[in-house]
Amino acid sequence: MGSNLTKELVQGILVPDEYLTSAAMDLTNATQQGPRPGVAVPKSARTTLRPVITAAQTEAVTVGATRGGGVGAAEIAYRLNSEAAADYRGWQSPNGPVWTGMLNKHPLQRRLAGFDSATHPKTQDVYVPHVMDDVLLMARWRQSDWTNNITLIASGAANVYAGRIAATPTVHIQDTGRIVVWNNGLSFYSDDLGNTWQVYARDGFPIFDESGPLPLLSRLEKQRVREVGGQLICIALEGLGNWSQWASKDRGKTWDYVDRASAGTAMHDIDIAEMPDGTAYLAFTNDRFDALDCDALALRLASAYQPITEVFSTAVTVFAGDATNKKFDRVAIASDPDGTLVMSACYDDTTATTGTHGIACKKLGQFGWFDYLSGMCNMGTDEMAPTNLASCWSLGQHIVITNNVPRVSRSRSQDPSVLRMIALGGWSTLVGDCSMRRLDSPAFGTYQARYWYPINVPSTGSAFSGFTTSGSATLTAEYLQIAGTNYGYAAALPVAAFPPVFRPMGITAQWQCSVQAADTSGTDLSPGVDLVTQASPARYRVRVVYRTGGIIVHDVLAGSAIANIIIDTSVPRIYHLHVTGTGAVRFAIRSPGSTVWQQHTGTAIAGAGGAAGNSVTFGSQGATTVAQSRWYWFQVRSALDAVIDGLQNFWVTGRNELVGRPLNGLPTPVPVIGTTAQQAYMHSEGGDAPDLAEFDVDAAHDYPAANMLPAVQPSPAVGWRSTSTAEQLIVFEPSKPSGTAQQSYLGKLIGLYVEGCNFRTLHLEGSDTGSSWTPLATLDLCTDLGAAGALSYKLTGEVVTVEPASAEAAKYIFGEDLRGSRVLLNATKSRKIAANLSGQWGSTGTTVRPALRLEAVDGTETAIATCMLQSHKGICFVDTSDLQYFKYWRIRIPAGQVICDVGDDPETGYRIGSMVLGEVVTFGAGTNSQWSETTDPNYTESVTRRGTKLRTKNGPPQRTWTMQWAEADRFLDSQSPDYVQRDNTMPLAARAEVYEQLRAIADRSDSFAVPMVALRYIPADGGNVTNPDAMLYGHLDGSVELQSVFAENDYTAHQVVRGGLISINEVI
Repeated sequence: MGSNLTKELVQGILVPDEYLTSAAMDLTNATQQGPRPGVAVPKSARTTLRPVITAAQTEAVTVGATRGGGVGAAEIAYRLNSEAAADYRGWQSPNGPVWTGMLNKHPLQRRLAGFDSATHPKTQDVYVPHVMDDVLLMARWRQSDWTNNITLIASGAANVYAGRIAATPTVHIQDTGRIVVWNNGLSFYSDDLGNTWQVYARDGFPIFDESGPLPLLSRLEKQRVREVGGQLICIALEGLGNWSQWASKDRGKTWDYVDRASAGTAMHDIDIAEMPDGTAYLAFTNDRFDALDCDALALRLASAYQPITEVFSTAVTVFAGDATNKKFDRVAIASDPDGTLVMSACYDDTTATTGTHGIACKKLGQFGWFDYLSGMCNMGTDEMAPTNLASCWSLGQHIVITNNVPRVSRSRSQDPSVLRMIALGGWSTLVGDCSMRRLDSPAFGTYQARYWYPINVPSTGSAFSGFTTSGSATLTAEYLQIAGTNYGYAAALPVAAFPPVFRPMGITAQWQCSVQAADTSGTDLSPGVDLVTQASPARYRVRVVYRTGGIIVHDVLAGSAIANIIIDTSVPRIYHLHVTGTGAVRFAIRSPGSTVWQQHTGTAIAGAGGAAGNSVTFGSQGATTVAQSRWYWFQVRSALDAVIDGLQNFWVTGRNELVGRPLNGLPTPVPVIGTTAQQAYMHSEGGDAPDLAEFDVDAAHDYPAANMLPAVQPSPAVGWRSTSTAEQLIVFEPSKPSGTAQQSYLGKLIGLYVEGCNFRTLHLEGSDTGSSWTPLATLDLCTDLGAAGALSYKLTGEVVTVEPASAEAAKYIFGEDLRGSRVLLNATKSRKIAANLSGQWGSTGTTVRPALRLEAVDGTETAIATCMLQSHKGICFVDTSDLQYFKYWRIRIPAGQVICDVGDDPETGYRIGSMVLGEVVTFGAGTNSQWSETTDPNYTESVTRRGTKLRTKNGPPQRTWTMQWAEADRFLDSQSPDYVQRDNTMPLAARAEVYEQLRAIADRSDSFAVPMVALRYIPADGGNVTNPDAMLYGHLDGSVELQSVFAENDYTAHQVVRGGLISINEVI
């Protein structure tokens, strides 16, 4: 039986386990600082298309092709990897309203003087400058939660009107993020996202030049400033169809006169869209607002200095009015960053059967302007329909800004002073589809649809009819308050004109509401929404019944619930209810700003049908208590409204069914992947992808956890950083890359080494389940350096010295040994040590005493107290008498540890520079005196012509250990050789087992390519090592050599051997 070589000094080299790779990491419960976009990896090597994320990425993303194709044709959907597989986001075309809300309201109901809109390229927040009386204001609509705030730009007639008769604000956001607003001849800018404003340039529009007087611009009715080819263009409407054109080469500080209206070039309303190719599109109307044959046209401008009159004849009619029934009198035009160009126009249609007011929408396509078949929004005959327009894009949504002025009677009985926003289309988990025209999402703009928001009560015009048996309705600028037991609104959507082949059709309603009081039982509208779809022989009726703490989706004809949902209905939410012509029901809920719908599905029971027709009711009907509810907007439509082309409209969800967005080579912003400060952009590159192709796009980071691994980042200078001091769990599954999920060992003596740490404690744990964990070892970086908590100190400025009566530190501190470590002052403040003097920390006798120089202090530190010295590197060992093997190995960093939050690099989370987890390979012989340590300064030297030597520091000095093992005898035929062992652990290496151990290290470390940790000694009784002189992280150099000192003739007999010279060079 072999014996323990108790006299041998146990030494070893900690080798990183080759199975603990970045692919084996699970960072579900760990964070990483500095997120940035990663690289898409297709799940099939044959897929050559690549979705590319730019600007920002905070989470891993799965991107899927819902419809195959190449760049600009393949439809893309995506979800976060942390979300369910059903949470793929598709894209709805920019004509379908998905939300509306109030941006601002004049307290005295006075008319808005003018407004414009632009989107911040980083945040995707929408900025809307507008004038109320003599106050110039900015509304900022936030994409994060679809709320807004108002800031003051300027006030007073001199600062708003500048001697002119109208206010005409326009806005342009520079690529630097600077927001500039022009209003008449004045301009203002903000560099802090619109929070504060300063004067940009005064009197930028000249009145005279060498050729004589220029337009005075005293009758300005509207201005638009946009960028064209790197220069700014300004078009100013002067009334009665007159206009002038200006251009600027200095970002709008000064302006050059370019052109003005001439015979046959009248423009009565205008808007301009910047295109990503440096051109612009000018949209305008060609007649007065009250002219029935008013058309909306568009033309392309190649330069800000290109006179409009020279290209006026190239204008294309986008919306055509007629002299009898229809006019398009207000326009807006906007381009998404990927070049998707959409033009909107307010219309009046006096046709007898379909007469309405509303907004129409078209998109520029390959063969001209594409007409969305279901329009945008149909306001019925309510003359308070949208009147003035501005538009932009934000996170894939088409944004339309409007106010409301009576369009016929010009009555002031209603409120024209509310500035509103309509968000159309965009990304979400539930989108509209239109067979054979997938990118023509169902909207609410035809006579088969009704669209209402609180510019008037719903029963004004023909949108809805009211029933008022008991209760009241109060209209505010934000919502309609309905209170009563029987008070609400209804609308019929006839479908008799549709051929039977297109029936049954179904009905869709969407709305936003909140509930303040409701019945506690029953299934009446108390309050709620009731939908009926009917086409012989079947009829279906589904009702949404609100409670204060939940919702019932009720099948009226069956008398049973389709869904019972627990939710706080007092919070304004967006709801969707779709009932198909065959009784399939989909009810969905989301919060404003969210792109994920909570969805519920079921099937309604058919009843006897009658005349074909759909209907809707909302409000309170049959309530037993006085129900109170607030309705922010409501829209409803029949599911089929394009009979000529035989197109069936419906709503889809899930990757296999979703409509995605065709992404071309120009980046377009997408939600949830980035941050509120910097949204993500996505585009496509490469070849093509088939239907349902998928890509993994993991976020990259400036300080990823993989940087801890020596095989990924050898230097500890970069490392990993967490985003906070919350608990961090870094899990390794060694068999994960192979997909086998099997138990795995790390070695006989397991060691965990860390360097570049800014915290005190971590734990190593193992598990076979991933849920129940076995403690294996704890590393406390304050051991070895002091008597924990008992070292007395005095802080003077940035210098820490030893106070009398201090306890004794565990070891003598050599000069600069603590450089890069920390001192914990009074257990509450962590401060980085920039340098230290040598000495023994304590008060016994007279000897050398140390001192510390701190990198930074902020005055909040306790001047005299006790401290702990916290090393930035250390190693712990797993003490066990048996081989340990687990499926999962975990590093756990407890929450709430003190870090250094001052200095040039204040810390916000935990940091580890390098981490080595694996086997401590020990040796069956000691080095005795056959070792050396050298330190090589790292500098570059040059010599001047005069002979002066100049040295430049390249980095910190590098240490090198050189080791040669002592002679040892061994008996090769022994089946139980003597061995090296730590106390109470298994035997680690046989007598003289040196060369073979070094050879094994070479195999495990890719021929010494990966750094490892040399340990001058391993404590016999376990514990931690934090003494920087006892360990060295670096690369092994030299040949693995076995030297024979003595050997008998028989190979199996007695031998005396020693290992050859080998060195380890510190990794800086």
